[in-house]
Order: sequence, then C-alpha cells, then structure tokens
Amino acid sequence: MSTIKHPFGAVDTKTLTASGVQAVAITDQLTVIDGITTLQTAATTLNLTIGSEVTVGALLHIRRKTNHGTAGNRAFTFGDGITADAYTPADDKAWFATFIYNGTAFVPAGAIYVEA
Repeated sequence: MSTIKHPFGAVDTKTLTASGVQAVAITDQLTVIDGITTLQTAATTLNLTIGSEVTVGALLHIRRKTNHGTAGNRAFTFGDGITADAYTPADDKAWFATFIYNGTAFVPAGAIYVEA
C-alpha cells in the first residue's frame, strides 16, 4: 500500500543530527527539515536525494539553530539537490529558509529569516 502524500496526508518531516553530512531523501511535495530538536554544534552539509515522484513546485522548509556557546565552524552548506550559498549563523540563533523545486534542484524561495 502506498503512502498518502501531502496535501492529503501528513507533511513529511525529517530531523537533522548535530553536525556532519546529513543525507535526506525527499519524496513528497512538502518536506519540513527539523534542525531545532537537535541543535547544530559544528559544520553541517545537507545533501538531498530527490525522488522521481517530486514535481516542480515542491516545497522544502528548513529550520535550524546553533547550540549556545558553539565555537568554531558553524557553517551550514547546502550540498547535493540544493542550489544555494553556504550560510554561517550567529551563535544561539535560529534561522528558517524555504526552497522550491525547479525540476532539477531546490532553489531559495526568499532570504534566510533569522529569529531575533
């Protein structure tokens, strides 16, 4: 039996670990990547594998926060499947970004929002 996809089923949610290379499979038209539950403690690279069922216009929301007092490299690099510049967040700040699928990769749908 196949999984019911958004907008008729639940939103696909993925969770990141604290640092390192993160491999995430995108299989739905709306995906939320939770980088808040586990705070970022060092450099992170996000690589996407985009499923054949994902169509142009699919949305990807990423929310991430650095751990308070994290020293060193906090860079967040958008790797495979995302066309965007790396982002280095301020210490102890959460940020949010939305991307839209253009048929080849996810591209920014606007500026990165940083919570005050």
